Amino acid sequence: MRFSNEATFSAHQQSDKHKKAAQAANSMSASQPKTQAAIKATHEYHPVVKGALANIKKAQVLMHKDPSVAATVFWNIAKDISQYGNDSVTRSSLENAKLCLDMMNNDPSLRGTKGSTAFWSPRSLLKTSLECQMALARIDACSNIDRAAESYKSGLCQFLGLQHDKLDFVTASNRNPKSLEQIASRIVSEIPRKFAKEEDVDQAVAAMKEVASALILFSDGDANSRLASQGLAAYFIAYCFALSRDRSSDAFDCIKVIIQAFRFLRLTYMASECAALIIGHHANEPDFKTLVVRSVVDSILTSDLIRARELIQAFNLKSAEPWSVYLDKLIDKTITADVPWLSELALTEWQQIESSPSALHDPAVQDIIVSALEQHILAPYILYTPSLD
Repeated sequence: MRFSNEATFSAHQQSDKHKKAAQAANSMSASQPKTQAAIKATHEYHPVVKGALANIKKAQVLMHKDPSVAATVFWNIAKDISQYGNDSVTRSSLENAKLCLDMMNNDPSLRGTKGSTAFWSPRSLLKTSLECQMALARIDACSNIDRAAESYKSGLCQFLGLQHDKLDFVTASNRNPKSLEQIASRIVSEIPRKFAKEEDVDQAVAAMKEVASALILFSDGDANSRLASQGLAAYFIAYCFALSRDRSSDAFDCIKVIIQAFRFLRLTYMASECAALIIGHHANEPDFKTLVVRSVVDSILTSDLIRARELIQAFNLKSAEPWSVYLDKLIDKTITADVPWLSELALTEWQQIESSPSALHDPAVQDIIVSALEQHILAPYILYTPSLD
């Protein structure tokens, strides 16, 4: 999932697309194969779906004798039948496929004959297991959040080769992006898979983003929920994984959505702190200046002047520009309570800088600064940095 702004976190959950992909599913346990009768009892089916039910029944007979063939049948049925919007049949196929994949994962002798159409290599087992778990999670997303979250986390951790507790490093006392990046980098270095193929890297990044955004959504905006913490953890792992693979654009996309996630969780000061990572790693991205100035201005307008000064000074060490030098002065005048300058000269001086041919302003940067100056809510007598708890 990708979100253009923090408001879409809540809007997405109510969208028709999301609801259709996650309709109420049969409550039968995933540990037992579903019978044809139990599925058929609740629906009238398209002829293609009826044919799939017959094939499911045949494949169930094969499950324990030849799981490699049965898994192939179940997986193909799930892919073919999902377009008809019948979650019960899709779920049945996915759950049975996952059971077969688990059997083969535990016993390599069951993976079929190498070279045959039903042979499952270790790589294909991992990739398909992840896809099964993700598909099941999407079906459960609106009917059983706990089960959906477990499917998402189990599928991702199995694919990466990580223990579930690796998603528990974000705590109420440690949400600082720089600290979380360091922890996530260590976790990424422990991932045992080599990801030699680019398509596997693509799948990993896409899966981490989807799992992260789903867990954030499931938290319902509660920053103190475990789901929110695990969602942030998954985002930071995705961010560091992309950096480790020289996928700067993917990493930049991750940090932008991390900012939206922090804002959705009402952790605005941590959203601003993400600018430190942007300055450190993404100075060549097209809109990185806009994100930095947004974070600096947000910090000024919330009287978080220490963070605002640290961010703009870090930017100026990289590449000082007229607008960034001006923001540094604005912060300094606010800290020293220079009320006459703030009330009479701040906007005038900015307009002079803005009109300078050498300024080379990004229009988005101009809009953010002008909006901040025109709000007249600068607080020159307050020097404040929120606590991290």
